[in-house]
Amino acid sequence: MKRINLGLAVALLTLAAASSIVLKSPNESADAQDVETGFRPLVAQMETLLQTHHFNRDALQGEHYDNTLAALYALAETAPDQEAFLDGFRTVWAEGPFSHVNLMPSNNTAAEMSAYFDAMNVGPEATDLSLVDNIAVLSVHTMMGQDTVRFIENAFEEIVAHEPDALIIDLRRNEGGAFAMRPTVSGVIENPVDAGYFISRRWTDHNEHQPTRADIVALDPCTGWSVREFWDAVIEEAVIRVRFLPSETVYRGPVYVLTSEATASAAEMAVEALQAAGRVQVIGEPTAGQMLSQRPFDLDGGFLLFLPIADYYSLNTGRIEGHPVQPDIRVDADEALVRAMELARE
Repeated sequence: MKRINLGLAVALLTLAAASSIVLKSPNESADAQDVETGFRPLVAQMETLLQTHHFNRDALQGEHYDNTLAALYALAETAPDQEAFLDGFRTVWAEGPFSHVNLMPSNNTAAEMSAYFDAMNVGPEATDLSLVDNIAVLSVHTMMGQDTVRFIENAFEEIVAHEPDALIIDLRRNEGGAFAMRPTVSGVIENPVDAGYFISRRWTDHNEHQPTRADIVALDPCTGWSVREFWDAVIEEAVIRVRFLPSETVYRGPVYVLTSEATASAAEMAVEALQAAGRVQVIGEPTAGQMLSQRPFDLDGGFLLFLPIADYYSLNTGRIEGHPVQPDIRVDADEALVRAMELARE
């Protein structure tokens, strides 16, 4: 397999992050779906895109998938307008057979959206660093954004310079994203960590089993930051190896990671990799168990459909989709910071 220059954290490009691009409001577009014709052609196009691009054809069979698709066709016949259809779509797919399926109106094409992900900034509300009783608390609320990456890298320099007694990484509100997962992990590991691998349609179309560990470690690991290059690699490659390397500035003291049932996707990959490396104690609730890589596709009528194009497996615990990462110390998410502070003071 050739070496590929990828973003390590492309598990979930969340709809919330994507919405920072210029989007249409439900009633804004003149070329939006014609209500008089219904939304059935749109659902049919979604079905075709899923059959063509979903990472595993087998996931598109069975009663659960058939019922979800039937519910969408029923919604297409009854939704009075675009807003009702979008609301109904989110409700139906919330109970769907797999995660990372989103629909939204947009003035941008899928190609424009893809280019935006590689350069986007999300703002200062994405992260925060504080010091309490000589315990550093690094809160990371999204894995999206080049500015988030820079903040985390700078935060670790400040943390290491200050030499706190412990570090708490708060991921309770982190629903995933892309770039910022890498420095979050690299800032606390002293040795490389082979975290896991993505499999694409190229694998599932020709294999009924998972790659072995020997298969994975024989591959060149992915490196880099480009979401678009990752999506291109998913088309070209059957398996993509994920490996984290230590950063130049590493905090070597005790580390606690806080999780909730909202901690999802790329954030789950980060938690599991740190847990497998033996570098952290995870405190809080089991994570969301939603760990796939999604990509936008163009639909008629000015819509974008996000669907999963790759599945992720940890080398330590296996598949995360449908299998939440379990905390070492289970408490309600609201109590996790207090518990971590108690342990850090000890």
